[in-house]
Amino acid sequence: MITISINSEECMPTYCFKDNNTNETFEKRLSMSEREQFLKNNPHLTQVPVLSNLSFDDMRGKKIDDGFKDVLKNIQQKAIGGQYMQSRYL
Repeated sequence: MITISINSEECMPTYCFKDNNTNETFEKRLSMSEREQFLKNNPHLTQVPVLSNLSFDDMRGKKIDDGFKDVLKNIQQKAIGGQYMQSRYL
C-alpha cells in the first residue's frame, strides 16, 4: 500500500494583494476563508486579479488520444441530431 501525503500549504491558492497606502503588491497563500478574514482585518489592502498562465493555445498541434476520440464519437452518436454534428477532433 502506498500512502501519499500532501502538504495542505501546497494545495491552497495564492492571492495577490495591493497595499493601498504604499501601492506595494505582494502574494500570500491562503485558503478562501482565510482570504476573507485577511481582507476584513486589513481594510487598506485590496485583492488584485491575476491572469492565469494556462492557455488553450498550448494544445495546438497536439495529437488527440484515441480514447478521447472514442468518447467524442459516443457523445456525437447520442446527441440529438448527432449525425449532422461535425468535430475537428474526429
